[in-house]
Amino acid sequence: MAKKFKFRKMYFVCKDGKVNEDNVAMTQAYNEKEVAESVCENRRQQNHKMWDDKTKPFPKHTVEGFYLLHESLFDQGEEK
Repeated sequence: MAKKFKFRKMYFVCKDGKVNEDNVAMTQAYNEKEVAESVCENRRQQNHKMWDDKTKPFPKHTVEGFYLLHESLFDQGEEK
């Protein structure tokens, strides 16, 4: 019997259009867009810290939805 897979839509708070930052090993995913929007709004309200470089613009935070695909369905073309 074949496995049945569902595509699940998850929401991520993206910083400057990126789901993962270079120095972060994990990220938060949200089932509901409203929850992700709430977290995003909190991040938007943060101000520059005293030690931050004031010449750089404050990062833009947005909520983006993605459909998750089980890894067994995705062929990366890598041979073992």
